[in-house]
Amino acid sequence: MLQSIREKSGSKIAYLILSLLMAAFMFFGIQGYFVASGDTGVAKVGKVEISSSDYRQRMNEQVQRMRTMMGDSFNSDFFSTPQYKRQVVDQIVDEELMTQAGAAAGVAVSDARLRDEIVKLDAFQIDGKFNPSQYSAVLQSNGLTVESFEQRMRRDLAVRELPSQVEATVMVTDTEVDAFVRLRDQTRSFRYATLTPAIVMADQVSDVDAKDYFQKHASKFTTKEQASLEYVELNAATLIVPPADEAALRDRYEQQKSSRYGSGDQRLVSHILVSVAPGADANAQKAALKKADELLAKIRGGASFESVAREASDDVGSKDSGGDLGWIEKTGAFEPSFEDALFGLAVGAVSDPVRTDQGYHLINVRESRAASFRPFEEVRAELESEYVTTEREHLFGEKFNDLVEEAFGSPGSLEPTAKALEAQVQKTELFDRDFGGGIAVYPKVREAAFSDPVLTERNNSEAIEIGENHVVVVRLLEHKPAAPRKFEDVIAEVKAMLASEPATSCRRQDLAGVGAREQSALRVDRTDSSERR
Repeated sequence: MLQSIREKSGSKIAYLILSLLMAAFMFFGIQGYFVASGDTGVAKVGKVEISSSDYRQRMNEQVQRMRTMMGDSFNSDFFSTPQYKRQVVDQIVDEELMTQAGAAAGVAVSDARLRDEIVKLDAFQIDGKFNPSQYSAVLQSNGLTVESFEQRMRRDLAVRELPSQVEATVMVTDTEVDAFVRLRDQTRSFRYATLTPAIVMADQVSDVDAKDYFQKHASKFTTKEQASLEYVELNAATLIVPPADEAALRDRYEQQKSSRYGSGDQRLVSHILVSVAPGADANAQKAALKKADELLAKIRGGASFESVAREASDDVGSKDSGGDLGWIEKTGAFEPSFEDALFGLAVGAVSDPVRTDQGYHLINVRESRAASFRPFEEVRAELESEYVTTEREHLFGEKFNDLVEEAFGSPGSLEPTAKALEAQVQKTELFDRDFGGGIAVYPKVREAAFSDPVLTERNNSEAIEIGENHVVVVRLLEHKPAAPRKFEDVIAEVKAMLASEPATSCRRQDLAGVGAREQSALRVDRTDSSERR
């Protein structure tokens, strides 16, 4: 494919891919992900800026995923390394690059495709079937809204579609295949040098050098400010409500049967309207009725209903389609006189003039369709799930008022709030301003933890919304300010930093002076060749 792009660099798709690849190398501000700052973004792809909040959210998601997978063996130090942070930024940049390429190529994911993919996910299913309540609960527990999740999934699906669409549209000729094989199987001759232990050992970092660097840059080696919280949680998805009443479920089914679970008797209808103006006198009404009778006689005399409607109907919305009104069910959408006459006609019949507020109608029934509904037993689980959701929302509203009242009325303790909600006061582990576990995975919670009302004044927080119908109130449990770390604890880290410095002057001098000073240690072994694989 690369050879194809090379030889067809004038094509639109080549310019698209190349321009987006170049855009990926123009991002800036990478240093912003190492420390918190006032910068609004950590990277930029084309005109799209990757915000620091996007980066932190992605880091939190990955940390939480690994914490869940690894359990007690989880080590958060790995996620604090510059290499891992750079890896996360690169991942986000790659995704944005593919997203832009997909958008430019016109790759789109329909609502139907998105819905089909979501209902297939096991996490949202109960007993093998998609469950709306389970869907909402899983998203809430992971700090996601329905909108944000579906937006991300739509983007990911589009990204997955792009390679297959590119492959499907690129034609590869035999000549191009031959050129690719030649490129793949070509060889290179090269010379290489071996750094012997004499040079490698000279390049190691001593304890003295490490300590000197540590003392000069002590501000780099401090612990992060940390806090832990106690909190009371109110989540509609976990509230216990009374079981659904069977009679209430059946009433709900009857009320919604026609609109949700099938349809009643239907007729495929056409009509002709002879309009009568509001407030028209008796003479005008008689004239309209006479016209309707004449049109009816014309139809019964052999003229097609459709042609008469196109010619004479006053209903501008249907006359051009021969008076077609589509399928109609007896729901009260039309005036009673119209519906009664309509459902009293046999298929193929044309009614006598029917009076409504609009005027006189001639009605033609073209087809009939019998009622068809899904049985109550088939939709009972769905109705019950909706009942539980509705009841939980009502109960959540009541308990939310209690939570706000008690948390504000007793700002120095969460016990009254927990008692009013019949809940437990829970606790978090220590976390910093950027990352945390449990409820501290949510940026709003971390922000509240280090705010003046909670951290300085030691009051309860306001109710913090962390999901749909899901809130917490927090208060400070423990606070650990940032503190200097001991050299003994960071010596390995300091040495690693110094050893990885590519611009160390002594290294440059050693390598530059190899020909003059280190001929005994550095030698050119041989000339060799290698195939490109």
